[in-house]
Amino acid sequence: METPVTPVTSLLERNKVWAKTLLAKEPALVQELAVTQKPKVLWIGCSDSRVCPELLTNSHLGEVFVYRNIANVVNSQDIGTMAYLEYALMNLKVDHVVVVGHTGCGGIKGSLNVESPGEYLKPYLETIANLYAHNESHFADLDSEEARLRRLAELNAVRSLRTIQESSVYQRAIKVNPGIQLHAWIYDVPSLTLTPLDAKDEIYQALNIV
Repeated sequence: METPVTPVTSLLERNKVWAKTLLAKEPALVQELAVTQKPKVLWIGCSDSRVCPELLTNSHLGEVFVYRNIANVVNSQDIGTMAYLEYALMNLKVDHVVVVGHTGCGGIKGSLNVESPGEYLKPYLETIANLYAHNESHFADLDSEEARLRRLAELNAVRSLRTIQESSVYQRAIKVNPGIQLHAWIYDVPSLTLTPLDAKDEIYQALNIV
């Protein structure tokens, strides 16, 4: 009797094909990655299944060190996030940190739903809800929910970037590697494109973070 094909067994089968192909095509890369990794970029993004960093940037294995959570939230009180940042900056010595928000983000939308259920999800999203509540002037010129959600996704990416910049981890890291650069991007899901956000832009400089 054949094993039924499920989403999980399909992943395993596709892994076999991918592994065989890469081993034949780039054996030197596979051999190098079996020993070490030397990524130059830390990508902090959303866990959304449509936003796969390596795929949408056409990156090779070992190029990008990735940390993903719901709505790409960086919270300095979260030991997991800070440990990840510390490892990337102090151990891997990445040169670039990129925080990437995206359109159509369920976490961004859920943060504005006051009746959103979830024992853990609701308090987790409070950082974004507070960002919106204390920066209403940034949304006054927008006349659609889609535009407001995109703006909030952008502001949240910049807020996370600023949290990194103000963290003790980053302050220690730049003493060792003063060339570290921080970036905020927005990924547009329908067009599949990444757009850099200028964190020094007036709209972001005026951001009220609580």
